[in-house]
Amino acid sequence: MDAPYFEENDEIFVRKPLAAFSFLSIAAIPVFLRIPAILTAIMLLIAGVMTLFVWKLMAMKTLVTSEEFQFGPTIGGKRVRISDVTVYGVEEIPRGAGTGVHRYKGKLYYNARGGRGVAVKISGKEFVVGSGRSEELISALRAAGARHSS
Repeated sequence: MDAPYFEENDEIFVRKPLAAFSFLSIAAIPVFLRIPAILTAIMLLIAGVMTLFVWKLMAMKTLVTSEEFQFGPTIGGKRVRISDVTVYGVEEIPRGAGTGVHRYKGKLYYNARGGRGVAVKISGKEFVVGSGRSEELISALRAAGARHSS
């Protein structure tokens, strides 16, 4: 893989408490109930897998290379060819768009904390990718070969 033009990692602000709670909510059950050791081990395994899933799902990554544009959660994020991306500019992310991945007023918002994002169109669908460095992300997309809106 070639060197990235842009890379940003961000996490949803409640990521750590939710990951800890997801583990403790299952791991605490054997403390209060008499459960066979094998069942306790299975429950701890399930708690660990759930925690990993929550941890990965609540982290957002944005990456621009000469070939592709990746954005969204580290599990299930978008990965598209840079030639399929049209850049529209910086956009304020409305409070109604929420945190995480949400559809709001016809657009899909991928953001970890609100603020500003970069509006793009990919295969006819509109996205807003949240970034603490929106101008730098636009420059990287354009340098990598993304189309500009008029």
